[in-house]
Amino acid sequence: PRAAADEAADLIRVKLAAVSGGAIDVEMPEGFVAEDFLVEHGLVGAVMGKAGEALKQIRAQSGAEVSFDKASEARGEERFRIVGRQEAVDVAKRLIRERISAASKTIACGARLDDPSAASGAVLLELPVQQPSVGRIIGRNRETVREIAERTGARIEIEQSTQDQGFSTVRITGSASAAEAARQMILSRVKDSAAQQSSSSSTSSSSYLARPSDDAVPVEQRFVGYIIGPAGGTLKQIKELSGAKIVIDQETREQGYSIIRIGDSGSAENLRAKELIEAKIRECQAQALPPPPPPSAAASATNGQPTPQQELPPPPPPQQPQSQPQLQ
Repeated sequence: PRAAADEAADLIRVKLAAVSGGAIDVEMPEGFVAEDFLVEHGLVGAVMGKAGEALKQIRAQSGAEVSFDKASEARGEERFRIVGRQEAVDVAKRLIRERISAASKTIACGARLDDPSAASGAVLLELPVQQPSVGRIIGRNRETVREIAERTGARIEIEQSTQDQGFSTVRITGSASAAEAARQMILSRVKDSAAQQSSSSSTSSSSYLARPSDDAVPVEQRFVGYIIGPAGGTLKQIKELSGAKIVIDQETREQGYSIIRIGDSGSAENLRAKELIEAKIRECQAQALPPPPPPSAAASATNGQPTPQQELPPPPPPQQPQSQPQLQ
């Protein structure tokens, strides 16, 4: 029957669109959409599940075709391709977010604190890490953080409850030598991640949207991660809500700020984007972020960028006895 043949052809096109990762131009069946879902490097396994069982459940519950785009790894991304009717795609994205949320709050590897061998003479180091670099520390299926713990003998916990603010906290526990060795290995991976991010954006961020008709808005570096959001999700949302073209130029990050470039100064899209960015900054300020760590740890964990610290007011001048006349 013709109807069955058409249905089979549609199914083939949907599967091809999902597995090709957008590399092949596939004509979608009417009413179907294809969307990409970025996932942090160390959390792909949480979506896939053992032997792909979790991914099969997501497909079955949503009715969408969901595939991992292996080609995205070469670009330093971890991306799932979701194809189906819009309502099915939305359900699949929700299910993926739920699995990521369940797996990503706290990741721990190494001997526990209640282990006598770990508790004796143990020290605790805390490093704030920008969220885009956290995946590089975790690694695929947590292989990297597990390797660091095994090689150094330290316990490593990655607390991601603040990931919506653009950073997570890495806690390292162990002997002084073990904790320092783990710290150096983590900072090395943060540095590598920052270099990769810089190389991927340096060719376009400094020149794109740099016309006289575009806006360049300087923003303190401590707010940049919060504006970008996990896997770039917050910035993507701002672009979608405003309709503006936006790029973040971080070439001045070592000077304590970055430039947010917004296209078409004075347009409705431009003004809406500014409102959303300002709202995110106010939201970040209202969160009452934790005080910055000591300069040595903070500067290293933020890729050499010192964490701004609040200046103390000058001490009041000594008061003169009231009986003593003032000098003119």
